[in-house]
Amino acid sequence: MEPAAGLRRDIEAVRAIAKAVPDCEILVDANNGYDVETAIRFMEGIAGIPLYWFEEPFHEKPDDWRKLHAWMKANGFEKTYRADGEYAPDRAVLDSLGREGVVNLRLEDIMDLGFTGWRAFLPDLEKRGIAASPHAWGAGLKTVYTGHLAAGLGNIPTIEGVTCGEDEVSLGENRIVDGHFLASSAPGFGLKLV
Repeated sequence: MEPAAGLRRDIEAVRAIAKAVPDCEILVDANNGYDVETAIRFMEGIAGIPLYWFEEPFHEKPDDWRKLHAWMKANGFEKTYRADGEYAPDRAVLDSLGREGVVNLRLEDIMDLGFTGWRAFLPDLEKRGIAASPHAWGAGLKTVYTGHLAAGLGNIPTIEGVTCGEDEVSLGENRIVDGHFLASSAPGFGLKLV
């Protein structure tokens, strides 16, 4: 899509959602599709709409993130999570931006770090005032894993609710009800081979 038309469509989509479901928390994922100027124009276009988080507006560019963060603080989006780290993350850059308070939510994939890695990473993030929401797109199993991790360790304000099933695994009692993940208490995350 031509960039100006795409930006208009993105703004219109967020405005339409906010109008149709006014009590809904809105999460926006730009999938590294903006530059900093476009990200700011997007935010200007949705002015007055509370935004829960803004994910990956552009690839980890420290100066761009700092500029966007300063703009957000000055324009009513200071409470919005600034999320990054899903796609090919530059962890050193994200760690630096986290120390500065610029990026305040990390998104590395649940399978990328694994449970051992996340068990070490989450408490460290929490000490620094940074939340997490491990990336789960692509498999319902990843939502189950992330849900259990969140239930066990906390510091995960929301999880990516991938609702697709698995051909060879029953998700058992793990389910999403009214926007909430309900974790199974059965052994092995409540998963069974079928």
